Amino acid sequence: MGSETPKVLLTGAAGHIGRTFYEAARGHYRFVLTDLLQLDYDIEHEDTYIQVDLSKPGAAESLTDQADVIVHMAAEADETSGFEDLLAPNIVMTTLLLDAAAASGVSRVVYASSLHTVHGYPDDRPVADGLPVSPLNLYGATKCYGEALCACYADTTDLSIIALRIGHFEEYGSAAITNAFDCSAWISPRDIVQFITCAIEAPDIKYFIAHGVSNNRVKRLDLAETRRVLGYEPEDDAFELFDVWRS
Repeated sequence: MGSETPKVLLTGAAGHIGRTFYEAARGHYRFVLTDLLQLDYDIEHEDTYIQVDLSKPGAAESLTDQADVIVHMAAEADETSGFEDLLAPNIVMTTLLLDAAAASGVSRVVYASSLHTVHGYPDDRPVADGLPVSPLNLYGATKCYGEALCACYADTTDLSIIALRIGHFEEYGSAAITNAFDCSAWISPRDIVQFITCAIEAPDIKYFIAHGVSNNRVKRLDLAETRRVLGYEPEDDAFELFDVWRS
């Protein structure tokens, strides 16, 4: 990303993934943090937090003007959500943010997509790169829209965009990991930090959909292309760390 420390606009900074990434990467990048909610953690004095609704027209421009890279984690992530709850955060916000990014000279956008874009494939085999999307709910469908929108902007503007199909993100020891499928889809805190960092820093990419799970013995998403393109080398294995996988 060049010799100077890049300035990263992190949306969804109050969320679980946003906080995990910021607390691991603070000091490595200069940050502008944003969310609809107040942060419940402290930030470095040289970083900035701005509370704003990015789904409102005109709200994104002043933030994208300050950024070299956007890490777009903000979304409604409840897979049971209906269309009215998903429209503003997952469709409108992403569209307005990419439009502002393209106009502001941002070099790269890292977009938080989801494993839910391909949840329709059988559970007992890894989902390979390049398969058609197969969502099973409206949340997954909005992330398919996001991936398609990213491809459109990568093709028609100067933006470099990497979409991250993020697996089941939970803390170590989480009670939410209850069976073998959960283990196969899991991505750990340190692996998601590495995953996002690789997406920020990998050179010479116009558009790429990356698969984000940990180094689980059985992986819901095939990692071959993501390892090759991003240099992502996850370290954790849910089947070693959780005692529930035989259920």
